[in-house]
Amino acid sequence: MRLRFAFLTVAALGLAGCATLPGTDGLTAYDVQRFSAGVEKAGCVIQSDAKAAIVEKHTGFSDEKLREVTRYMLDQKTLVHEDRGIKLVTGNCADA
Repeated sequence: MRLRFAFLTVAALGLAGCATLPGTDGLTAYDVQRFSAGVEKAGCVIQSDAKAAIVEKHTGFSDEKLREVTRYMLDQKTLVHEDRGIKLVTGNCADA
């Protein structure tokens, strides 16, 4: 019984990451998490093509999907405009 509960809990958590975020065209929480991890890997601030390439390589997202995630995160205020780029202001980048 405990094993079944554990399995169902893990399955539910996995499906939660696949659910489409409201107001998006198929964007998931997992997409946002992958993008955030890529921005962290690039140093939390994207101000050049080289830094953007790090995020693109980390996520494997198309240009269109990168724009969609960026728009969503700007709307959610988890990304902010800074000087000539964007900055992630959550997670490990909150105090960067």
